[in-house]
Amino acid sequence: MHLAHELSANGRCATFDATADGFARAEGCGALWLTYAPPQKETSNIIASVPCLDVQHAGRSVALTSPSGKAQQAVLRGALGDSGLSEADISSVECHGTGTALGDAMEVAALLNVMY
Repeated sequence: MHLAHELSANGRCATFDATADGFARAEGCGALWLTYAPPQKETSNIIASVPCLDVQHAGRSVALTSPSGKAQQAVLRGALGDSGLSEADISSVECHGTGTALGDAMEVAALLNVMY
């Protein structure tokens, strides 16, 4: 990865920032407690829901580390279709955030093309 110039020169990942120059190696963990809640007429106590998950391979792209905008759009459209939701129903999204000018721009472009 060092020889491919994928690591940030200053050791910090600046995802979605003009100074982004690569990613930084790190360890981390995120956790989300999910529990089954049967459909209810009263939904005021629901904080968030995950109605669908979707997975997609990037397919053919320019390089191994280059994302595929078409594949990213396809997985977003697939998840929306499987969930029965519309773009207007989505209040937040989780991004991969590569910390590179190419990867971040491709991810945002895919989201904009599908969501707006």
